[in-house]
Amino acid sequence: MERLAKVEKAKSLLNNTSLLKTKQRRFFIKQTSKDKYELDQRKIEVAAKYDGFLAIATNTSLSATTVLENYKHLYKIEHSFRTFKSHLETRPMFH
Repeated sequence: MERLAKVEKAKSLLNNTSLLKTKQRRFFIKQTSKDKYELDQRKIEVAAKYDGFLAIATNTSLSATTVLENYKHLYKIEHSFRTFKSHLETRPMFH
């Protein structure tokens, strides 16, 4: 789904080339000449191989199973922060 959304965004960016100087790396666009851009089909095919996979990078010595179990509980922590900040009307906290 994310790949398809990026392809659609890339197609819309091709219509507005002024935005491409800064955003072309994030989307599947390649520069063919000074002012010419097109969809990079090779990047799209490479990204398609990883559809459905989730990659998590960590710098801990915990086992992969433990890391994945803890990652699944992350939404509870984020929900708690969101609830805490909205009820107390605190300023934004970045952690």
